[in-house]
Amino acid sequence: MNAVGIIMPHMMRQLAGIHDNDDRNIVSVASLEIASMFRCVDIVLDNMVNSGIENILCIPNSRDDMAYVGNLEWCRPVISNDVDNYLNACNEEYVIVSYAGSICRIDYEEVLSKHILKNADVTYLTNDSNEYMGCFVTSKETCMKLFKNINDNVQNRSINLLPDTFEIFNKMMYNIIGSKNGLCYMIGEYGRMISDMTSYYKVNMEFLNSEVRHVFFRKKPEIHTVFKDNPPAKYNELAKVCNSIISNGCVINGAVDNSVIFDEVYIGHNSKIKNSVILDDVYIGDNAYIENCIVGSHSTIRANTTYIGRTDNIGMILGTT
Repeated sequence: MNAVGIIMPHMMRQLAGIHDNDDRNIVSVASLEIASMFRCVDIVLDNMVNSGIENILCIPNSRDDMAYVGNLEWCRPVISNDVDNYLNACNEEYVIVSYAGSICRIDYEEVLSKHILKNADVTYLTNDSNEYMGCFVTSKETCMKLFKNINDNVQNRSINLLPDTFEIFNKMMYNIIGSKNGLCYMIGEYGRMISDMTSYYKVNMEFLNSEVRHVFFRKKPEIHTVFKDNPPAKYNELAKVCNSIISNGCVINGAVDNSVIFDEVYIGHNSKIKNSVILDDVYIGDNAYIENCIVGSHSTIRANTTYIGRTDNIGMILGTT
């Protein structure tokens, strides 16, 4: 395929109003798991590899990104921030740029063919709601100009790439190539962009829909990932589960309704989880009630506590509460 792939990083805040320099509040989208099955970067990498892209550059944004991507056995992307030298060393004429939080299945070979056929300067990917998916195709020359502009601004300290990379990059992209001949390519199936914790929550909840799961779990080719070696979930006598995803290593003593429960979560007796996303390694004590929330990894929810968010303002729970 006559295109290079670049995976852009994106950092986002877990809680609003906390200083950006607090590392506990900043997470890398690439390393986030979806439905406790695979990480966001797995989906983006698979789309590129399955489309026949041989040269892929992954720009890291955290040590976790580097450790995970660097140890993949099925794909060996280059991990570097030096976009200019990487592109100069490649012979491909086009570049496909995708954000790490672009959750879709896409054949980039078809996208590139239409891009060339229409003689477009840039081709943007959108979903069925006409929302930008954080992916675009352009020439290598234009892409290098775009990244040079970003590097100049970073060195001059006129912008801060953390945690607003996605918004800043898009503004620069539109300033440089927005006025040129643009083409929109609509993704036929499921497509969402994770740019904040609200969109992350919505994507996980949408995976409770069997049609969405079919796109990612059943459709060929399969998405590659690194699975954890955990025992099956254990449902004790009083456990009640309805329309939920329960991952391996969990122990369920209470009720779980319309929720996504990640690996190694303990839910105590008479506790109820509703419309929530519980990330990995969480302990929830007895008689707790959680609704419309995300509970962060390695958190502890004490017994007899209640947390209720709203559908338009999802609660975020971190640490021991």
